[in-house]
This record gives sequence, structure tokens and C-alpha cells, in this order.
Amino acid sequence: MFNLLFTNFLDLQRHEQASFSEQRQAYLHKLHADGMGIRHLRGLAGLLIAIDELLALRESDTFEIPLEYIVQKTSEWDSMTRQQRCDMRVEVNFHCRFLGASKRWLTYLGRLDHRYYPEDNIISKIFPRGYFRVRHLVSPMYMERLAYLEAQEQQGVPSVTLRRIAQYQLTAIELLDLPSTSLVTMSEIQNAAAIWRDVEDPSKRKKSGTDNSYRTFIHVTTNWLSHMGLLAQPEEHDFPEKDKIMSYLNWLVESKGYSVQTHRSRLSILRHLMNYLQGSSLLLADIQSTDIDSYLKERHYNGCNRRTIAGLVSVLRCFFRYAADRQWVKDDLWKTLSAPRLYTMEQLPSYLHWDDVKVILTESTRNPTIQGIRNHAILSLLAMYGLRSSEITELRLKDIDWRNSVIHLRRAKGCRPQVMPLIDEVAQPLLRYILEARPKYPKQEFVFLTTRAPFHGICTSTVYQVASRSLEGRQLNIRHHGPHSYRHSCATRLVNEGHSLKEVADVLGHVKIDTTAIYAKVNFSRLREVSDMDWKEVLEL
Repeated sequence: MFNLLFTNFLDLQRHEQASFSEQRQAYLHKLHADGMGIRHLRGLAGLLIAIDELLALRESDTFEIPLEYIVQKTSEWDSMTRQQRCDMRVEVNFHCRFLGASKRWLTYLGRLDHRYYPEDNIISKIFPRGYFRVRHLVSPMYMERLAYLEAQEQQGVPSVTLRRIAQYQLTAIELLDLPSTSLVTMSEIQNAAAIWRDVEDPSKRKKSGTDNSYRTFIHVTTNWLSHMGLLAQPEEHDFPEKDKIMSYLNWLVESKGYSVQTHRSRLSILRHLMNYLQGSSLLLADIQSTDIDSYLKERHYNGCNRRTIAGLVSVLRCFFRYAADRQWVKDDLWKTLSAPRLYTMEQLPSYLHWDDVKVILTESTRNPTIQGIRNHAILSLLAMYGLRSSEITELRLKDIDWRNSVIHLRRAKGCRPQVMPLIDEVAQPLLRYILEARPKYPKQEFVFLTTRAPFHGICTSTVYQVASRSLEGRQLNIRHHGPHSYRHSCATRLVNEGHSLKEVADVLGHVKIDTTAIYAKVNFSRLREVSDMDWKEVLEL
């Protein structure tokens, strides 16, 4: 092959006496058979000798050449070549040419770093172009980046999103000076995101000053650092009597079995109270019932209604009873707290007329998108069964018994299981969603999943958005525009159709029938019968 390429005796002798003579001739012959021209083969032959010399390749060695070493030698070749041709117009990218030729030559010899091949390496899999593949393989924190990308791939994240995540990982390493010995705070991430937002790099097709760059940087970096355990958790703000408040809240969770959500909500209430006492120059040990009354009055002036104030009093009464047992406050303080009077069933439930519900369900069937099919199934469950948001989010594939046409529910209050018949109005939307729109992701057992990867079960806020958006732009005389409006509508329809309160209670999952009794106020057909009675005969009796 060398005789075909070189007519000069010195060039021919140089190539024949260099190492890997037989392998280079076979390699060049293969490229020539694949269609590479003589001119390009002649230049490549000289480049192969330079590669062998710079990489210190020997025929007796069999070990793989690390990519980091190849990149280092590529930089040396690039610098050396540009110095030699500083007076010439050079259009060839020497860096990419040497790197590409080195990868192909070492691949032919079987000496290239195994990480470069995409069979078992997700970075090599998502970057088809060799230059970018090598760049991501040799950058710092390789194992940390690789582990996170593999975790994201297992959750169904597509390759185009994985490439964006990989790019933002390198940007985060550069701007946050990773790896660092200390944890990274959210403020540091936000500052780095602000710097990245203002960077204008045409080679990366990035425009400066875009909020999308800012938000994406924070989202990707926060999730990645959290996955590695390098994200500093936000410190809780100090407030007066914090140790006593936390002692009470931990007692609620550990001894009384209260949920974490209750812990979080009561922490907010008690922290607000302690800050109010500090602003009024009051100590917990000296607090009087009049001080609590002043606090509740201020909350009322700031927008809290009677029902909210009653809930605050209930929380404070429980806390002050606990505090009195430990002699933090006066023994009888919790007894002096008074809540505003609340009347049982003082308001009519806010509900939709069933004709409006049918119109909404009919319109939702006309949306053929993945999100539209999912939302129609959610609305069907809300309207037909009156489910709560959490009962929809907790619904699993195994809970639907298609063979026996029943659905197993987990009631939100009391976590009581319940079996309901699977009616056709719900079965058809569910079946369509599972077959046509639900992501084919077997690791998730929840029925309703997010429409974008990483796929996981939806949260209650998603159910609220589905319900509220279905009610937007409609002239509806209702107080609330969320999932509970559908629940009230379901109960009202059942009552007006003549079902007993016990039957309605069973459908809604109420333990006590007194809870369902409020819907008797909207049974207009029965109320009309009462109004049509002959009251004269009754009065004469």
C-alpha cells in the first residue's frame, strides 16, 4: 500500500521502517477499499506515524489507551502544529483531526478506552458525535455524572433530555467549582444560574438573558447535587422557643401518630405565634388568655375567617395543654381559649349542576392528546365516584379488577379500603388512558403518571389543576373551583335521584352519616314535596 501512496524513496523508507508498518498498511488498504482517495490516505499515513510517536504506542503492548491521555496529546499536537503554520491560512481543525484519527486508529488496533463504546456506557450512547462524546467522558466527576444519567434513563428520560442534562452538569462543574469538599447551597446555585443566564455562546446555540436558561440550570443542578448528597438542606429559621415547639411536634408524630403534613402545618402556626409574642415583648411563661385573644383578633383582621380561627384555637389549645403538663405555661391557660361558634351544616355545599358536569365530560373527550386523555379519565373518577384528590393519586394498576368489574379504593381519611363497582362511564376512559396515553413504564404501579419523563405518579396539585382548568371560563355559581366541587356534585346528584343518605355515605366513603346529612339540604325534590303539603290540615291538628 505504501508503494501506491509514496513515490519518493525517503518517504517510502520512513513509513516502512516505522512501528506498526503491517497494521498501518492493512488499515490504509481498508480505507482505500471503502472509497478514501489517495490524497487523503497520504496525509492520514503521515498522521498515523505522529499518533504512534505522541502516544508512545508499541507493538508489544496490549493495554487500552485512556481517553484523558489521548486528549492531552491531542492538545500538544494542536499547539505544535499551529506554531509551525502560524503564517499560513489554516482551515483544518487540527485538534479534531488528530483526535478523530487517534480514536479510529486505536479502535482498529483494539487499544481504545472501552468507555468510548456505547454498548455499556450511557454517555457514549447519547452522544453520537465523537468529539462531544470524548469531551463528556474525560471531564471531571465522570462517575458522579454517569450514575445520575443512568438513574434518569431508568426513569424513562429520553436521549435528547439526557444530553441537555449532561451539558448542564459540565456547566455546573465549571461555575460551582466542583467537586468541592463542602455542600452546595441554593444561594450558590442561584448565583451560578444568574451567571449562566448572561453568558452568550453562539457555538452552543445559547442566547444570553433567557429565563429558561436560569430555571433549567437550577432544576438540573439541584436534582443532580441532591442525588449525590451534595446539596445543603435549607436551615430552618430560628424563632423563639424553638426547642419547645419542636419537642411538642415530635411528640405528636412519635407518640400520637400524627403525619408529617400535620407536623409541617402546626410548625407554621406555632412559629407564627412565637414571632407574634416576640414582637409584642411577651414570654411564653407569662402569656395570658387576653394575649391569645389579641393574636386571634389580628389573624381575623388579616383575612382569616371564623372556620380558620376555630382551627387555630384547636391547635393552640392542644399545644398549651402539652405545655401546661411541662410547666411552660399556666395550668389553666388552655381551658380559657374560646373559638368562634360554628353551626353545623350552616352553608349549602358548592356543587355543579349535573347537566354542566355532563357538558364538561363530553368536551374533555374531544382532546386527543396524551394529557387530554389522562385528564378525561381523572374527571370521570371525580364526577362519577366523587373521589378526593389523594384517592386518585394513590390509585394503582392492581386496584382495577377488570375481570370482576370492581375497583379497589384507599380512602384518604382513615386509610380504609373500599370496593366499588367499575361502571362503564369510568372503565372506558381508564382503559383508553392505559392503552393509548399512559407511558409504557413498568416500574411505576400508579395508574396516573406524569406526561413527561422522569415518569412518576402525579401529585394532588395536578388533580386540582385538571379540575380547576375544566371549570375555567364557565358561568358557574360555585364558591370553589377544585376537585371537591365534583365531589359535591356527585353527592348532590345521588341525593336528588332518591338514594338514601346511607347509600350516599358509602359512595363518598363517609364513616358517619352525619357528615353526609348536609346533602339533604339540596334534595329539592323532597323539599318540594314538603312545601306542597296541605299545611292547613296539619295546623288544624
